[in-house]
Amino acid sequence: MTEYKLFGATMSPFSMKMRAYMRYRRMSFQWITDERANKVAMTKVASSMVPVLEDPEGVFRNDSTFMIDLLEHRFEDRRAEPEDEADAFLAHLIEDFADEWLLWPFFMMRWRHEDDRRSSPAAQG
Repeated sequence: MTEYKLFGATMSPFSMKMRAYMRYRRMSFQWITDERANKVAMTKVASSMVPVLEDPEGVFRNDSTFMIDLLEHRFEDRRAEPEDEADAFLAHLIEDFADEWLLWPFFMMRWRHEDDRRSSPAAQG
């Protein structure tokens, strides 16, 4: 295996965050969203949630913040983290705030309307 595999779902904001990050960094990766993504999440990581990143060595990880941090240290080209220490601190603070607090209005608005709730994969279940 010569590239990363990103197991995720288009309905997962953290999966889409990881996909956007890896595209920005121009990293070679496979984007896997079918039932294999769920199986990997259920069997390869403790939290049983996507996204899951498999590195070329076959190690599986999840939690988008820690995956991005790892990739920032592994690759130098097109880094997303600012070089200035104060700017990097602010970037991490904003990222943490967005991950923890902007998720609430995101999910509230996602399924606010009946049509949206009916189209949810959970409603298909």
